[in-house]
Amino acid sequence: MFIATYARRHLVNAWRREPNLLEIHEAAKLAHVSEKSIMRWLACGSLAGVDKGFRGALVPKASLIDFMCGEGPEDAGDPYEEE
Repeated sequence: MFIATYARRHLVNAWRREPNLLEIHEAAKLAHVSEKSIMRWLACGSLAGVDKGFRGALVPKASLIDFMCGEGPEDAGDPYEEE
């Protein structure tokens, strides 16, 4: 619990100047992952996003922070996890 609180505080401070809605490439850069990873997390529901139709999606900064701290949606599972 303490580690998640510390991580959240660190991310909020580090990303303070970032916009509240991030393009996929911006979210990928902040999270240090590929754009493909962000799109996969959005598709499986692990990461909340706002659909822009054929122009992609936007990722709320708060959702990305929750996801990075391990506090994503409860019902979203890992698409690669064996049942």
